[in-house]
Amino acid sequence: MGITAADLVDTPPAAPTFAEAIPRVWARLSAGTARTNGTHFDLLESRWPDRSLTEPTRHELEELAYTVQSTARTNRASRGGTSAVEHFVSAVRCLYRYAEEAGWVRPQDNPAGRSPIPSRRSSHRYAIPWGQVAEICQVAATSGDDPELDSLILRFHLETACRRGGALALRPQDLDLTCTKSRRTGAPHRCAPTLSRAASDTREQRRPALSDH
Repeated sequence: MGITAADLVDTPPAAPTFAEAIPRVWARLSAGTARTNGTHFDLLESRWPDRSLTEPTRHELEELAYTVQSTARTNRASRGGTSAVEHFVSAVRCLYRYAEEAGWVRPQDNPAGRSPIPSRRSSHRYAIPWGQVAEICQVAATSGDDPELDSLILRFHLETACRRGGALALRPQDLDLTCTKSRRTGAPHRCAPTLSRAASDTREQRRPALSDH
């Protein structure tokens, strides 16, 4: 069972409250991890500010995880709040992992050790079939206020797989005959030389009179 005779007689370590522990854990996290865990740390601190880390049970943590799931923001790509629960469980485990290392909580008293992570549901996203892609390109090339530019933008995204920001941030100096580079990420996006030439020609034809942007 992982319990020794000393565990039966030793006095459990005094654990800080959530309001005391969370700022100390937060200070040790990288910026990215702090952003991911921040919302859930705020929830724990606001819900149980004066409770010791050893007080909540696994059942209470699971109930709080259910609350996180039921109140998660939804959109077309949502998967029933499972991603929010994953991040919540990760944040709780991060907190209690630090508590174990600091000697505040004994491993056998850690309520987060067995907190289940929900199975991730299948994504609602799917690739657009090539037949539909062809129809979109056909409509863009034969209608609208500027079919030439619309077609070029569609081709740019199809060849480079850039997000919208990649096209919006593209500058004249980012173009060459072998690759197109997005200003937003700085990463090169390979494409056919003909696409770079078409983008460069469009830029020359439509160059603003007083601006080179």
